[in-house]
Amino acid sequence: MCKRILVALSLSVGLSLGLLLLLASPSIVALADGAILYVAPGADCGAATPCYGSVQAAVDGASNGDAIKIAGGTYSGVHNVPTLTTDVFTATQVVVVTKSVTIQGGYALADWTTSDPEAHPTILDARGQGRVLCIIGECSPTIEGLRISGGDASGLGGISWGDVGGGVYINGAAGLISDTRIYSNTAEGGGGLFLLNSSTEIQGGYVNGNSALGNVGGGLCIQYSSAILEHSTITNNTSDVWGGGIYVGGSAPRLTGNVIRNNSVTGYGFGGGVALSGTAAVLQSNLIADNTASASGGGLYLWDSDATLDGDIVRHNHAGSFGGGVYIHGKAPRVVNGVVMSNSVSSTSGFGAGIYAEYAAPRLTHLTIAGNSGGHGSAIHVTVPGSGDLGTILVTNTIVADHEVGISVMEGCTATLRGTLWHDNSAKWSGEGTIDHTFDRQGDPAFDADGYHLTSLSLAIDRGVGPGTMPDLDGDARPIGPGVDIGADEFSGTPIAWQQLHLPLIMFTR
Repeated sequence: MCKRILVALSLSVGLSLGLLLLLASPSIVALADGAILYVAPGADCGAATPCYGSVQAAVDGASNGDAIKIAGGTYSGVHNVPTLTTDVFTATQVVVVTKSVTIQGGYALADWTTSDPEAHPTILDARGQGRVLCIIGECSPTIEGLRISGGDASGLGGISWGDVGGGVYINGAAGLISDTRIYSNTAEGGGGLFLLNSSTEIQGGYVNGNSALGNVGGGLCIQYSSAILEHSTITNNTSDVWGGGIYVGGSAPRLTGNVIRNNSVTGYGFGGGVALSGTAAVLQSNLIADNTASASGGGLYLWDSDATLDGDIVRHNHAGSFGGGVYIHGKAPRVVNGVVMSNSVSSTSGFGAGIYAEYAAPRLTHLTIAGNSGGHGSAIHVTVPGSGDLGTILVTNTIVADHEVGISVMEGCTATLRGTLWHDNSAKWSGEGTIDHTFDRQGDPAFDADGYHLTSLSLAIDRGVGPGTMPDLDGDARPIGPGVDIGADEFSGTPIAWQQLHLPLIMFTR
């Protein structure tokens, strides 16, 4: 029943540290069962054969199930494939893959056994003349240990509304992208990576310094795809309107254990870190921090999305007007075991420094909402009643601490609060709407130094209602004690309230 400290730390710093260790360590990866082809600059692979001077030549010479090992170096040579060009897509890139092959970089000419992408970086560089990598059709390639840079999708289309996927464009394919850095690419949408109708899995890589100059998805644009993005870092990306770091439209991709940081939308934009539109996406155990939206949704922007957010930490994000941490419009997304802390809005007429919900029916369970600021001063803002249940919010077993107003509910809207721990708010609630509250608690959550884990003095321990939502944000069981704890964290030590007071035994005799 001990707290898994390693997992807890990984949400704040461990993801980045583990990723750096992964990228820095040589690896020997099980390759495909077919033939092995080799690539080196100048087609000089030493004694290894068959040897090619370009990655595309090796892909063309490979069959399904083959493996392509690439020596460190820079590979350019943008070319066009007319047979893959359509009315909305132009196949101009460094490498196009339509086969289920394994492509792995990071090799030295003297050692074709061990891949070390740090020591022998394998760079695919389009030099601004086209995309870098396209994966198209019913294939399942594995891409590992590459550096993808210099892609520009201008004039190449990819989808009806614009030029997408400057670094990587994937349409209709499955597969795996691992230990790969995608940086300094540009497009109208998905500057670094664009996935369409794809179930590709992305693990252990960097998506860094890309830009979506026209519309959406500075780092990643995921459209109509069930892709999986895991343990990657999406930082320092920019878009004009939607999703400075990531844009997700349609379908139900899964984003797990990622660091989404220092991204922004620079026009009148939405979703500095992540923008979700019409999707049932699942976000789990992501750190979404230090992102900026000029308009709404500094960390996350949800538009008509029945998304599930589980165990995400949303902190230090900023929005110009509404939803410094999270902006929700429409549908009934579910947010559980999450932390929304130290987010802000700058406009004096802004609302929902932590969470802003309009025409929506979000369900918030076991959240820790603390120290959000700016605008009207409300941690949570509920506004604009709609049809059905829209304009309602259900908040259960949640800590609301250190705000001017805990929750503001506008006329015609309804907030149902169960098992709330209030602390250091100037007012618990405001507004002309209906606020139905039961099992209110008042007292110090006694956070640890990180601002959201509980300590033994916390008055959130065992004070929640119902069975709770298992597990907590660290993966620990809930409940641990006789009752569930309020907030995202389930305390696993011995609370002060449980410690027994031993008095001396005094015996009286006649």
